[in-house]
Amino acid sequence: MKSLKNIWQSLAAKRRIILISIANAFVILLLCYLYDNMSISLDSDATTRQWFERAKSICGMNTDSLPDDLLIVNIAYDRQLVDVTDNDGIIKGNTDITDRQKLLQFLTAAREADSYNYIILDVNFNNRYTTEWDSALYATISAMPRIVIPKHHDDILADSSLYPKSRYSEYATTIIDEDFAKYDLLPAGEHSLPLSVYNELSGKDITQCGFLYFADGHLSRRCITPRFVVKAWDEYDENGNKIILNLGCDIINLADIIPIADHINDRIILIGDITERDRHDTYMGNVSGAIINVNTIYALMNGSHIINWWSIILLLIFYSVVSGVTISGIDLMKHLPLINRIKSKTIIFLFSFIGFSFILTIFATLSYVLLDAEFNVVIPSLYFSIYNLIANYITTLKQA
Repeated sequence: MKSLKNIWQSLAAKRRIILISIANAFVILLLCYLYDNMSISLDSDATTRQWFERAKSICGMNTDSLPDDLLIVNIAYDRQLVDVTDNDGIIKGNTDITDRQKLLQFLTAAREADSYNYIILDVNFNNRYTTEWDSALYATISAMPRIVIPKHHDDILADSSLYPKSRYSEYATTIIDEDFAKYDLLPAGEHSLPLSVYNELSGKDITQCGFLYFADGHLSRRCITPRFVVKAWDEYDENGNKIILNLGCDIINLADIIPIADHINDRIILIGDITERDRHDTYMGNVSGAIINVNTIYALMNGSHIINWWSIILLLIFYSVVSGVTISGIDLMKHLPLINRIKSKTIIFLFSFIGFSFILTIFATLSYVLLDAEFNVVIPSLYFSIYNLIANYITTLKQA
């Protein structure tokens, strides 16, 4: 009883520090949540994710394989020439677009079989080019269930019948390099392409309440950086298995030998330019936009958008401890002779930021590798560095 009483008295004496530490932890969690749901990102986020993936590979835990229910159809080498006209309708040359006759053949067979799970048709159908196959192609797309095409805010689709099948495919980029950083699941309050597919396949959705988002009874993110479980960089994997089929030579031309229905049965079908155009720089390198879309869909199906309550509690405890150590005046910088002589507040702040970043990166890496949980590093590091600078300044004023 006496020992419990001593512990209680010790905690009561440090009650102010504990309360401030918990308050700081809640503020950091809120800031991180708001930042993660913004459609902008710092370049350091991509660097951090690269480090996380490298750490997982070093530990032998990055063993993702291509999902069995996915069929990847590449249209990069199936092209047709179309005329390009000026504003007066005068032909000034030609350009190549996706071969719409082959696309129509494939979709017609898929529609007749109706055995596919879903079709992600990552092809841009804008109103700049026309072909003789367009009317039949658009009618087929509009009549098919479980199919989606991308749209963008600055594009006008070629036919009004395509709009019900279209969903926004907008990527958030980093501030400086404009690399792919996040996927906004609810652009302009509408379902994005991945969220729409996820909603139809699972029956689950993301709902908004003020600045908070919820999914399946949990707190949810609005923007996510998908993990690339679909690592389809080349036509063949490391074992020599063909994982990307070309629309013309591998499917249409061999349809008499292997019917199209055999390819699509119970599968999610991704159709897009996988190998040549539509490239985006990501933390995994230069990747096709279609591959980003399908990885975001699988990320949603794997629950990457959901924030588990245990992770919130874990972060709350960790941030409270770091905050408590900072408030208690434990400053490791003072034990480093050379740094201790520095008088510049800017340089001291930078060293403080580097120190907090190092500690938080270790914690975040362990969480990513061992718990498969991802935490922000930059926002807490900035917060603790600024808080530490202010606290030291107030302490100096009191001692003066």
